[in-house]
Amino acid sequence: IAALSLIFPLIRPAISSLPADAENVTDLVRGNNVSPQIRRNPRKEMASILKTGRHVLLTGQSRVGKSKTVEYFAQACLMGIYGKELQEMTVFRISAADLVGRKASFMGGGNQILKEISDAMGRNRDKIILVIEEIHTVCMAEGKVAEQFKKFLDVGGNFPHVIGITTDKEFDEF
Repeated sequence: IAALSLIFPLIRPAISSLPADAENVTDLVRGNNVSPQIRRNPRKEMASILKTGRHVLLTGQSRVGKSKTVEYFAQACLMGIYGKELQEMTVFRISAADLVGRKASFMGGGNQILKEISDAMGRNRDKIILVIEEIHTVCMAEGKVAEQFKKFLDVGGNFPHVIGITTDKEFDEF
């Protein structure tokens, strides 16, 4: 068992799906021959921030390309532009509405989707970047969802690599 536990991190299968209708952005951009030329500086900053164990927040007006920047970032990671550390990561995009819109558990423990996502990530959590669209929706949610989400974002929390996306207007309100 000891030998297997030493080898498993090297052979563990990559996660290809997560709950909450998460979109596998890495699979989406895999094989895409379009060179990610636009928004180089934000992508370089995103890589630098994620490598230091902090989270990224993309803000801007609606329809300026924040989500597209994440797709280009995932493609650049896949191509190895930001080194092997990020090249081995899988990027998943989740709509905050899918996190907040879930019903509470019958045990009174609040929304269970965050725990389901964390459980699905398992030992691969260090190799996953979660992109949360409209992140302000989760942070401002009523009940235990916002509280639980914030704990998952803490240092050493269940979600070590997160890119949040929101508009300037919504950012100013929260």
